[in-house]
Order: sequence, then structure tokens, then C-alpha cells
Amino acid sequence: MTNKKSPPSAPPAPRPSAPTIDHTIDLPEIVIRSEEDAYHFLQLASRDEIGGYSKIRFDGWPTLSLYFKGEKFEQSITPTVMKGLLELQKGIYKSFAVAKFDSPTKRLSDEQKDALEIKVGVKGGSSSFEINYQEIAVKLIEQLGARMNPTEVLISVVSIAVLYFGTSAYKSYLEGRKEIRSKEVSDETQRKTLEALTFVSEQETKRTEILVTLAAKNHQVENIARLAHDAHTEVVKCLAAGSEANIDGVSIAPEVSEVLTQNARRKSSEVRLDGSYRLLKLDWSDPTRFRVKIFNTKSGLQLDADVQDDSLTGSTKDALKAAEWNRKPVKLKVNAKLIGEEVYRDATVISAELEESADEAS
Repeated sequence: MTNKKSPPSAPPAPRPSAPTIDHTIDLPEIVIRSEEDAYHFLQLASRDEIGGYSKIRFDGWPTLSLYFKGEKFEQSITPTVMKGLLELQKGIYKSFAVAKFDSPTKRLSDEQKDALEIKVGVKGGSSSFEINYQEIAVKLIEQLGARMNPTEVLISVVSIAVLYFGTSAYKSYLEGRKEIRSKEVSDETQRKTLEALTFVSEQETKRTEILVTLAAKNHQVENIARLAHDAHTEVVKCLAAGSEANIDGVSIAPEVSEVLTQNARRKSSEVRLDGSYRLLKLDWSDPTRFRVKIFNTKSGLQLDADVQDDSLTGSTKDALKAAEWNRKPVKLKVNAKLIGEEVYRDATVISAELEESADEAS
């Protein structure tokens, strides 16, 4: 009997590969159509309640408008107004540097500056100017997305939107300056004129509280707010150039603009430099103070700083000692003054906390 070989069996058909699933398709967009939307999402972020999202999109908001009436605005823009716009641009550049590099002194590349350059639209001759944030927002999101988690991106981009382009921030600035100047002016008539002004509603007050709460948790927002404050000063100051002027529909008489911005102190010179640091040196040589040399692991900034006297107790002291002996990074809260564009002075460590390693966290 002859044994016949059975033909070789066909190789099993390859299993179809599982389709690649783009999970971002299922995630919602964050669409911001108004200032109310912007503060809603900032409030969620302050509560750590921002979930996953596919992208952030600004739809029709925000646009900052400046209106001037006067002969010199018929066909031209004055140096005073130009100075205000340049200060606004400078603030946006520095705020981006704070968000991305955690340092307002970081020099931006020409490409980065081009992407964040404001475009001023002119209407009605040269008396009405509009600045649209939406193109800048797209570039900001692109630049920040690679370095930050989604919540951090939202906080940075939306904070810059409300602080530089939102009506509530300008009204809050005007109200704050009114309160300060009402106490400073000696002329009784001028004081009564100022005290009669009201810039903020209950709604604007609540929005300011949202930013204050967020800034208390996020030093970058605090720094961006300080930079925006100085931009507000220059923008409001330039309103005095017209016989009539308003910002986003808020009318301000030229003489009021001058009074409100007089003696306005720059806030961007006071900065928070919180972050992860390595201790390079501890100096106890001066019996009146404790000095440290520290290195920021993110920005590369190196500082000589005092340690605040009341911080030399408890967990802060233990964290500094452990960071020195174990050569571990430490989370520091640091206040400093920025002199000019690049030099920090009077740095002070106000608290310290050891960072958890991956092993400790698990």
C-alpha cells in the first residue's frame, strides 16, 4: 500500500491588524467664544477640574479695541499711542517666555517673535484700532504644547488672553488705580472726581478673584499678571493723546487717564521664580543672614539668595538640609527683583519642599 503525502497545508491567513484608534477624536474641543467662557475654564483649572480635550479654539473673541478722537488721528498714529502698543507687544513676548521657559528674561528667537507679533487693524481713518488675539493664540498653543500638559497649556494661553485682551482686566486695573490715586491726590475736586468713577461690576470683581486664586497656586500666572499690569499702564496712558478715547468701549477722559497713570509703579520688576532647584552652596559666614547659591533645573538660572528668617524652621529647614546632604533637587518659592532686562537682585527663598522621586511616589 502506497502512502500518499498530503499536500502541505496553506499557511494561516494573517490576522488583520487592529485599527489605530485616535483617542483625541472622542475628546471634546474647548471653544472660547467670550470672556465669560475664558473665566469659566480658568476657574475649572484653578480647581484642577480640566479634563482631557482635543484642542483649544478661540471663536470671535478676544479682540482689543482702542478708539481715539482728534485731529492728529485722522491719518496717523501718534508716538504716544505707538508706545502703548509697543509695551503691549513687549508684555506678550515676556509672558510667553514666562509660560514656556519660566523666565521673563529669556531671549526669544526671531521666529518666536514673528509668531507672537500683534497685528493692528485700523478702522475709520486712523482713529480706531483693533488687535485680534486669535492668531497669536494658535501660535502659543503650538509653542507650548510640547513642553506642558493640557491643563498648563490652557492656563497659560487663556491667562494671556484675559490679561492682555480682556475688558475685565482693564476695568480692574482702572479701579485699582482709582483707589490708589484717590488717596494720593491733594486736590479735593480731583479726589471727588476720582471717587465718583466706577469701573468694575460685581461680575468683574468675581473674575479678578478667579485670577487671584489661580495666581496663588501658579507663580507663572502671577508673573504674567505683573507684566500685563505694566502694559495696562502704558495703554491707559496713551488714551490721554485724544480729545476723546475709549478702550473696549470704556470711555476715559484724557485728564482722567493722566491722573490715573501718574506715579504708577512698575510691577514686573517684582517676580516669582518658584521652581525645582539644586543647592550649589550654603553660606553661614554672615551671622545676620543665611545665604544660598541655587540653580534652577528648568531655566538654568543661577541665583544667590537669602533665606527668609521665618523659613529657617520646620519643614523648610529640613528640606534645605536634606537637599544639601543628599544632593537632591528641592522645590523653592523665590521672590526677586528684576533690574533692567536681565539682572535679578534681592532674591529671597521663602519656602522649601523636597521633591518626591519616582521610587518614593510609587
